[in-house]
Amino acid sequence: MAREKRRINGRRGPPVAALAKGLKVLEELAAAGASSRLPDLVARTELDRATVHRILRTFMDIGYVNRSGRGEYVISYRAYLMGARLTSAHNLIQVARPRLFALKEAIGETCNLAILDNTEIVYLIRAEVGRTLSLRLDVGTRLPAFCASLGRAILAYLPDDQAMEILARSDRRAYTTYTKTAIPDLMEALRVCRARGLAVSNQEFEMGLCSMACPIFGPDGMPVAAINIALLAARMSATQMAKRFKEPLQATCNAISRELGWKPTLADMARLTLPGLALRAAQ
Repeated sequence: MAREKRRINGRRGPPVAALAKGLKVLEELAAAGASSRLPDLVARTELDRATVHRILRTFMDIGYVNRSGRGEYVISYRAYLMGARLTSAHNLIQVARPRLFALKEAIGETCNLAILDNTEIVYLIRAEVGRTLSLRLDVGTRLPAFCASLGRAILAYLPDDQAMEILARSDRRAYTTYTKTAIPDLMEALRVCRARGLAVSNQEFEMGLCSMACPIFGPDGMPVAAINIALLAARMSATQMAKRFKEPLQATCNAISRELGWKPTLADMARLTLPGLALRAAQ
C-alpha cells in the first residue's frame, strides 16, 4: 500500500480511490463498444453493484454516460469527444511546433498557437522573441475568444449559427475603448476575417497590444486552431503588420493544415492564400 501512495503538495497521500473506480467503469464501458448492462459491468470491473450503479449515475449527471430505452448503459458522445480532442491536440502540437518556431525565426516576432474551448481560447504553444509584451501569457493561458485575434480566426470559419451562439454565451465586456462587444459588430468582424483570410485584434484586449491570426484546418475542413503574431502597437500598425507578415503566417497555417489532413479546394486557396502561396506552402 505504501508504494501506491504519492506525494501531494510536498506530503504523501493516498490515491483517490473513487476516481480510480470511476475511470475503471468508464474504460470498461468504452471497451464494450456498444451498450452494457449493469450486471456485465459489475462482473468486468469486479466492483460491487451499488458502487457501479452510483458511478454510472454520476457519469450520467455530468453527461459522459447515457442510458438506452432498454436500460443499458452507453458511453456518450461527450466522452468520445474528449478523447478525440486529446488525440487531436497531441498531433496538432507535434505537427505545428517546428513550423511555429520556424515562423518566429523568419519574422523575428512572437508567435502563438491556440485552440477554442467553449468561449475562450487556450494557448498550446508559445514562441517568444526577446521583446516582452506587457500581457503575461503562458501555455495554458485562457483569453476571451470574441476579442482575441486567435479566437476570431477560428470563429470566422465556424457555421454562422454556431459562431453566434458562442458569442451570445461569451462575457463580452469592454476590456479597452476599442473592444467590440455587440454581436452584430462581432459577426461583421468575422465576415471581414473570412474575406481577408486574416483576423486582427487592434488593442481590443489590452491597450498597446496588436495581433493578427490565421486559422488551421482539420481533415473535415473545420478550424481546429489558429496561429497569431503579436507585437506592441507602438512598433507597427495593424495595417503595416498585415502587409508585412500575412503571407508567411498564411503559408505556415496552410502547411500545418495539410499535414493534419486538410485538402483545400480551389475556393479555399483563393480565399486563404496570396497568389503563388499554395505552391510554397506545400513545399
